[in-house]
Amino acid sequence: MTSTQPDLTQPRLDREAILRLTDEDEALHQKAIQKVLTQLFRKYKAEEFFFVPNTFKVERPLVSFTVGPSGVDRRLCLGGVRYDFESPRGEERLEISIRHSEGSQFNVFVSVHKGGQIYTRLATTIGFRELDEHVYKCVQAVRGEHAIR
Repeated sequence: MTSTQPDLTQPRLDREAILRLTDEDEALHQKAIQKVLTQLFRKYKAEEFFFVPNTFKVERPLVSFTVGPSGVDRRLCLGGVRYDFESPRGEERLEISIRHSEGSQFNVFVSVHKGGQIYTRLATTIGFRELDEHVYKCVQAVRGEHAIR
């Protein structure tokens, strides 16, 4: 028979304290955002990505954790950036989101906002060094200008 009573011999986990962003987390996030922007615009200008002016948004960092036999494993994802970009057809709003995944990997999502719905047009994971080229190719592909290689 399994007991539904809590194990009072184990210390209680303070989830809020674990998930709370520290000053160090915030500093890492700010530094990471600057690095992403530097890499993104290393080769191309915002106009070449067809980014809509004044649509830049910073995505907040996220903290997750798992509890195992060796204790709590806390994981920080350093956030990312988001832009709207021009649709060649003009009837939809296109958005690209570049979020830190883990290590030097980033998730890139292109979404279409149409008729009150949001559709994912493209989702991929890339390395930091390929950020500028790959994001440029994603935007061009969604705009119908060439395929991603």
